[in-house]
Amino acid sequence: QDIDIANTKLAKADAMLQLTEPNVINRDLIGQIAVIHAMLAIPQYDIETMTSQAERSLQYLSPENLTLITFANWVLGLVYQFQGNRTAATTALRKTLTAGETAGNIVIKIAAFTSLGQLPLGDNNLNEAEHHFQQVAELAGNPPWVVAAEAYLGLARVAYQRNDLETATKFGQLSEDLGIPVENVDTPIAGMTLLAQIHVVQGALDAAKAKLNDADALAKRRGFLHILPNVVEVKISILIRQSEFTEAMALADEYDLTISKARVY
Repeated sequence: QDIDIANTKLAKADAMLQLTEPNVINRDLIGQIAVIHAMLAIPQYDIETMTSQAERSLQYLSPENLTLITFANWVLGLVYQFQGNRTAATTALRKTLTAGETAGNIVIKIAAFTSLGQLPLGDNNLNEAEHHFQQVAELAGNPPWVVAAEAYLGLARVAYQRNDLETATKFGQLSEDLGIPVENVDTPIAGMTLLAQIHVVQGALDAAKAKLNDADALAKRRGFLHILPNVVEVKISILIRQSEFTEAMALADEYDLTISKARVY
């Protein structure tokens, strides 16, 4: 795994810096290493590493390194988001957005707007979510930057909830295309899974199976095993439609998917 290799190299660099004479430059380098560790933990939803490394980076980074300080605070905002503390997450992410605007950092603005869109989407507040994701689309340009992949996935999910399957397909495919080249994000897998759901709704079960096979293979190849239950849930929905209840229940049991078990029953 590329992430494991990167973390190993960072750990070696950190260990070497611990042996050097402490000064402003070396302390800032230690802080930079910690930020990278924290960001590499995001795709794995490793909250413990995200928290400890982001907090460590804030202890070491030079006060003049505003960009990385902002990224560290963004990671801490994501921790609140992953923990379901939406109030704290919103507060932290809005501070991150303000800092990004002050610094003129488009990348951090895209990251903050994306997370701010995901929060109301979780509450099914589609209009607010769409507003934030559209902010990303405007910032990312045309053709869009790869960092916009998650926001386009958000727009696809908004459209899907509105039963606008054409728009959901367009944005879902764009999200997959943008995310595929980036090895350390699970966005394209989530995009493939959503596209498979759309195929199921449209009755195109063979197309849905093919998309799920691609998602499954990519998740295993890149080590994103945490997302496999989402892929399996769609597989189960197909098996139910085909009256393959025994196989569907076996998968639901294997991944401990309570809602899928209820659907089988």
